[in-house]
Amino acid sequence: MITFDHLLFAATIISGMMSLGYALFRHSAPEEKRKIIKFWLEIFSLCSVLLVVRLFYTVFPSVPPDKFFFGCTLLAGAFYLYYKITRHNATDEKKKVIKLCRDAFLCLLLVFVFRGFFYDWFRIPSNSMQPTLAVGDLVLTDKNRYGYRLPLFNTRLTPGTPPARGDIIIFKKPGEELFYIKRIVGIPGDMVRYGDDKSLAINGESLLFEIESLNETQTVMTIRERINDGWHDILLSSSNNIMFRPPDAEHCLLNQSPLGYILNCEVPAGHYFVLGDNRDHSNDSRFWGFVPEENIVGPASRVMFNHRFLTAFDATQLQRFWLPLALEEQ
Repeated sequence: MITFDHLLFAATIISGMMSLGYALFRHSAPEEKRKIIKFWLEIFSLCSVLLVVRLFYTVFPSVPPDKFFFGCTLLAGAFYLYYKITRHNATDEKKKVIKLCRDAFLCLLLVFVFRGFFYDWFRIPSNSMQPTLAVGDLVLTDKNRYGYRLPLFNTRLTPGTPPARGDIIIFKKPGEELFYIKRIVGIPGDMVRYGDDKSLAINGESLLFEIESLNETQTVMTIRERINDGWHDILLSSSNNIMFRPPDAEHCLLNQSPLGYILNCEVPAGHYFVLGDNRDHSNDSRFWGFVPEENIVGPASRVMFNHRFLTAFDATQLQRFWLPLALEEQ
């Protein structure tokens, strides 16, 4: 199957060959032809940057995007400053390099500010949020709804709307640099109860639910669950009983019941209890504890598109373009 990486590599090779032609024959080529070849040089530069970024995240997948773009911005700014200082004896070729460094610096600075203060995007790597989110979805994150934060340091600058039950959030798992995406089911002060029978209760009230469908083997149920006056879909497996453990001895207890075990947690101040919508295939608060408020990047507001559309050319992926992620009223 043709993937995005294959297309990117092919585009880099083709544009690179055209760029080589520009370098070898630019003095003898007609003006119109030189413009066309120069266009391919710009395409080659863009593809090369994308390819380097792709290779970087393949080798170093845990590097946060904000730190990566900040480092690239500093590097481009340092090159631009160096060539700017030494421009008094610059040749025409060096002036082109100065212009290229300036353009790269301004572009990276704009991306860093936009992703740091306003909106960011993340790709879904696993099926833990199915059926709401699919593997390959690119989700848009509103980084100012919960208040503006200083990029890199994550220091709150302005107050915002507090996270609410039902919000899908992007966050860093405590003790890790990797980003996770889950749904908030418990806010500070809530008593969360999750049973081995897969029932969920908040502050003593079981969440309402409706069975929507069963798969062909009748082993996976699609459940419509009500939380915070809104509805969303979850998946439950009838043949998979997971064994969770108390993630926080101070705030959680694991009690035995006739059907198995019941996890009871009191969400501490400044923390949140999160679950994946694919309840039997999600690494969440049932196993490692609460999400500190300072670890939250922001709420996932929309699915921009599914990146598999770029590789598999599946027409059904068109349905996931600009898909809202808010709870449904009914």
